[in-house]
Amino acid sequence: MIQMIRSWTPAQKTLFAVLALAVVVAGGWFVWWTASPLFINQQVSEGLNAASVRVLERGQFINGDSFHKVSGTAKVVAQGGGRILRLDDDFNPINGPALHVYLVKAGGVKEGFLDLGQLKGNQGGQNYGVPAGTDLSQYPQVYVWCKAFGVKFGSAKGTQVSPGNPRAGCLRAKVIPSVLKGRNPRKEPSRVKKALSGRG
Repeated sequence: MIQMIRSWTPAQKTLFAVLALAVVVAGGWFVWWTASPLFINQQVSEGLNAASVRVLERGQFINGDSFHKVSGTAKVVAQGGGRILRLDDDFNPINGPALHVYLVKAGGVKEGFLDLGQLKGNQGGQNYGVPAGTDLSQYPQVYVWCKAFGVKFGSAKGTQVSPGNPRAGCLRAKVIPSVLKGRNPRKEPSRVKKALSGRG
């Protein structure tokens, strides 16, 4: 290889040097683009007037896997005739390249999704408009999705919130322990059924 390069003309050597430099620069940029977000946090603090909104659904994020992690709360709220996907103040995913917020069908991204836009930051509250006419029953999941590599960082499934009790979705999981405190659920199946149905 060295002997071949020595036999090149000055113009060929110059072209080779330029191409080699371009490869090094492109490789360095790619490494920086993919790896640097892991060490950089982008804080967001978008507000939401709680007095003017109604919470329709809420859910908690779970990790995509042991490396791709997301924590926090996702909510769909009604405001001014429209709907907003709210990633709450506790939202905190690991950062990454080209992260987007998706509304996803029950079968996953391959079945269908709506891209609500690029993630605004990896820490703090942020809002994303839900397109008018969207049937949210067809898109019951929220994904933080890496478009660059097709990887799910985390997901949340919405639970409908009772209009009469905007925190019902969060409290439902606490009903059974409070009703059956100090009792053996296996010996009282009727109480379990009543607790699950909200009649306990």
